[in-house]
Amino acid sequence: MTRELTPPAAPEADLKRGGWEQIEIQRETLFEMPAMRVRGVTRRYEDQRTRDALRAATDGQLDQQLRFFAVTRLSFEPPPPPGVSPTMFAPTLRSEACRTFKKRLGERGLTAIEQRSSDRIRLPDRSRARLTQFSATDPLEGAGNDLPLECWVAVWTSAGTVRVVTGGYPAVTLGSHFGLDTEDGPLTVTPDEYRREFVSLLRGVVEADQ
Repeated sequence: MTRELTPPAAPEADLKRGGWEQIEIQRETLFEMPAMRVRGVTRRYEDQRTRDALRAATDGQLDQQLRFFAVTRLSFEPPPPPGVSPTMFAPTLRSEACRTFKKRLGERGLTAIEQRSSDRIRLPDRSRARLTQFSATDPLEGAGNDLPLECWVAVWTSAGTVRVVTGGYPAVTLGSHFGLDTEDGPLTVTPDEYRREFVSLLRGVVEADQ
C-alpha cells in the first residue's frame, strides 16, 4: 500500500505577510528511476496581493496568476536500502527536477522557456541548494503585452530528506511594463526585489523545517 505523504514545512508567516495564499496540496509520482519511483507532495502558493492590485489597476482586464511559489518533499518507493543516502542520486534528482519544472511551465501556457544559469547557495542548516534559472514568457491573453518571467528551481538534501522549491515572478516592474499610472506597492516591485524575496522564502523553508 502507498503511504500518504506528509506536506513539507513552509514559512507560513512570511508567505502570509507577503500576500501569498496556498492554493493547493498535491501528491503525485514525479518520475521513475531504476528500481524505484520518486513521489512528491507539494504546497503551492499564489501571490494574491499582486494579482488583486493588477486587476484593480486594469479595471479587471488582467486577472490571472503572476507569481507562484511551491515547496515539494520527495520520497522514494521502495526506500533506498540501508547505507544508501538520497545524496547519491543528487545529479539525477536535479536533472529530473529541472525537466519536470520546464514541462510544468509549458503546461501553465508559458512560452519561450529556456534554461539559463545555475548556482549554489548555502542554506541556514549549512546544506547547499542548487538553483537553476529559467526564462519564460506569459502571453497574457487580452493584455496586448506579453509578460517576461524569471523562474527558479532549487534542489537540496538535508538529513536524508530531499526538498524542491520552485518559483516564478515578472522579470519587469508591472506598473511600468503595462504603462500604468500607479504608485500601488505591489505594482512597483522590481525584478531584483522579487528575486530577493524568492531567496528569502527558500531560506525560510529550511528554517520552518528545523
